[in-house]
Amino acid sequence: LQALAINRDGDLWAGVYDTRMYYKVNGASGKIMRDQVVSAEETHPFGLVIDRSGTLWSSSWPDAWVLKIDPSTKKLTQIELNHGSAGLALDSGDHLFVTGFSEGLMSRIDLGEEEVDGEYVVQWQSSGATVTSDGDVWVAATGPSRVSRYSNDGSFKNSIPIANSPIAVAVDDEGMVWVAGLTDLIVRIDPARNQASHQKEIVASGGHDASGDMTGIVARTITSSYGTWIVIHDSDSDDAAWGTISWESAEPDGTAITARVRSSVDQVSWSGWEQATNGVALSKTPVGRYLQIEAALQQTSGDSPPRLEELTVMPAKAVSPPDASFSWVPSEPAKKQKVQFADTSSGGPTSWSWDFGDGGSSGLQNPSHEFATAGSYNVSLEVSNANGSDTESTGLTVGSATTCELACSASGPVTADVGTVAQFAAEAVPANNCEEAVSYSWLFGDGDMSSDQNPGHTYDESGTYRWSMTSWASGASCIRNGHITIAGDAPTSCTSTYWVPVVSHADGAFGSVWRSDLGLLGVDDATAAVELRFHGPAGVVKRVISVARGAMVSLVDVVDWMSPGVEAAGALEVCSDGKLVVTSRAYSQLADDDPHLPGGSFGTNLDGADKDEGLSTGETALLSHLRENSAYRTNIGLVNTGADPATVDVTLYDGTGASLASYSVELGHAEWQQTNRPLRRLAGEDDLDAAWAEVSVISGSGIVAYATVTDNVTNDSTTISMSR
Repeated sequence: LQALAINRDGDLWAGVYDTRMYYKVNGASGKIMRDQVVSAEETHPFGLVIDRSGTLWSSSWPDAWVLKIDPSTKKLTQIELNHGSAGLALDSGDHLFVTGFSEGLMSRIDLGEEEVDGEYVVQWQSSGATVTSDGDVWVAATGPSRVSRYSNDGSFKNSIPIANSPIAVAVDDEGMVWVAGLTDLIVRIDPARNQASHQKEIVASGGHDASGDMTGIVARTITSSYGTWIVIHDSDSDDAAWGTISWESAEPDGTAITARVRSSVDQVSWSGWEQATNGVALSKTPVGRYLQIEAALQQTSGDSPPRLEELTVMPAKAVSPPDASFSWVPSEPAKKQKVQFADTSSGGPTSWSWDFGDGGSSGLQNPSHEFATAGSYNVSLEVSNANGSDTESTGLTVGSATTCELACSASGPVTADVGTVAQFAAEAVPANNCEEAVSYSWLFGDGDMSSDQNPGHTYDESGTYRWSMTSWASGASCIRNGHITIAGDAPTSCTSTYWVPVVSHADGAFGSVWRSDLGLLGVDDATAAVELRFHGPAGVVKRVISVARGAMVSLVDVVDWMSPGVEAAGALEVCSDGKLVVTSRAYSQLADDDPHLPGGSFGTNLDGADKDEGLSTGETALLSHLRENSAYRTNIGLVNTGADPATVDVTLYDGTGASLASYSVELGHAEWQQTNRPLRRLAGEDDLDAAWAEVSVISGSGIVAYATVTDNVTNDSTTISMSR
C-alpha cells in the first residue's frame, strides 16, 4: 500500500502501487467493498487525497500526470504535468498542489477547470506537501533536509532546517505542521515562528515514507465546517443553452459560498463540472435538458455560518446565423490587377470561405485576388458562426488590359571587396501593347550609373550602398532596389565596443516573422574600421565594414546579411577603432499578400549598449511596464557581454508589488537567452495589465537586460530597457 485517504463517511480508499488498483474499505467492518474497486492500468498509486465533492486525486510516481477518479462512475481522467507526481495537498480554494521530487518543481491544479494554472520552482527532492488555513503550502524536501513554506501562488516565504530527512508533512487542528522523515524523529513546526517547536523520537520505527497528504481529505486539512446543497433544474427542452447562475447570499467573514454546474440530456450521463461565478455567463457547460447545481457552503472561522438565500438559473441569449454580403475595389478590374474584397456581412460571423470562380479560394475575412484572364466570374462568400451559415454570390466582370505592362527583376551581390568587380543583372518582360524595346538604367549608390542591362561595377571605398534599377517601355516602368556592402580592413583594435542584445532572422509566436536592421553612424574624426560579430547558435560569424565620419550605414536584415539563408537569433557585438552611434530596429515583417498592410512591418528600437553599461555582481536593474494578457505578451532577454560566465536571477512582480515567481539563468560569454512569456509560463498569470521584474546579478559582469511587450494581434513590439 502506498496511497491512503479517508472520505467523509469514514471509509478508507487505498491505492496499491504494484497492482495499480484502488480499493474502498468499509470504515466500520474493515471489509473491502468489492463493487467499489477501481483499476488504473497506466497508473502507479503513490499519494491520494479526496476533495470536497468526494473525488479522488492520485499521484503516480514517476509518471508526469495526476489521476482524477470519480468514485460514482469510476471514470479516470489524467491531468498532464511537466514533472513527475509525488506529494499532494489540497487547499480551501479548490486547488491541488503536486510536487515533482527529482525535478524541483511543483504544480497547482484548478480542480474546477481540471488544468494546471501554475508551475513553481521548489527545492530539489520535494515530496510531501500540506496546506495551512492561511493558504500557505508546506513542502518537505528530503535531500536538503528542509521544510519550505510557499504562498498559495508559489512565492517562496521561508525554509526551515529539519534533521530527519523530511518526506511527509501534515497540519493538525491547531494549525501546527508535523513532519515525518526517513529517521525515527517526528518534528512539529510552529508556523507563527517559522521554526521547529517540538520533536519526538519513535524508537526503532525505521523512518516514515509517506509523501502524500497525511490527513486524507480537504475538510480535515483546513479544519473547517462544510456542507453542500444540490438541485437539478429541468428546462423542458432537450437542447437548452445555459446562460448564467446567480445567487443572493449572506457570507460573514471566515465563510464562503461557491457553486459548480453540469448538464445532462437524461440525468444518466453528465458533462464535466464547470465552476460557476456569480452572475457570469457559463462557457463550458454543453446544451442539455437538465442542469445540476451544487452549492458548497464553508465556514473556516467565526460564529456565524453562511446562508444561501436565492439562486437563479438563466438561459443563454439566442443568437441568429450571420447574413452574408461583400464588396470589392476597383469596381471594374482588369486582368492581372489586384482586386481587394471586403466582408460586409452582419450577424457576427466567425469564419469565412471565399470562392472566386476561377479556381481560387481564401479563408481570410478580407482577401485580395488577381484574375489571370478577362471574363465573367461568379464570386461567392460563405460566412458562418455557431448558429449557422449564409452564402452570397455575385457576378464580377474582369476586362482586358489596354496599356503596356512590364514585369521585372534585378539582382546583385550582397557583398564585395574594395577594388573588385561586382556583377549586376536585370530582366524585364513586356506584355500587352508594348511597342518599344525595353531600356535600363542603373544607379549604384556611389554616384556612378549605367544603361547596360547587366553591368559590372567597381566600388572604391568600403561601406553599404543602395543600388536601383529602372526599366521602361511604352510608358510602363518597373523599379527594383537592393543593397551591397563593400568590405575593407578589420580594425586593429577595439577602442569602442557596443552590444545589441539580440538581432533576429526567425519566426516567432502568433505568426510573427522577426527581422533586425542595424544602423551605424560615424561620429569620429576619421573613418572607422568596424568588425561585426554575430554570436549565434552556430558560433561566431564576423563581417568587416568601414564607416566614415557623418556616414549613416544601414544594414537591412543584418542576420541574413551576415549569414544568408540562416534562421537564427543572438547577440551582436560591434567592434570599432572609432566612435559610433549604434542603433537597431527589431520588427515583424508582414507578407507581401497581407490583406491589410501588404509588405509592411511593426517594430521597435533595440539600441546598442556600450560594453561598460552592463550590470556586475551584486547589482540589480528593473524592467517596468510589463503586461501579460489576451492582448499582449512579454518576453525577457539577457546577454552576457562580460568575459566570464554569469549567473542572473529574475524575480517577477504584479502591479501591487506582490512577488509572483523567480528563475535563474546561466550565461556564458557573449551568450544571449530570452525567456518567452515568463509571467504566463512560470508565474501562471495570463490576465496582468501591469507587472515588473527585478534582475539581480549573482556572479559575472556586463549583463544587459531588456523586455519586449508585443501586441498579440499586430505583433507590434515595444522595448523596455533596464533601469538601474
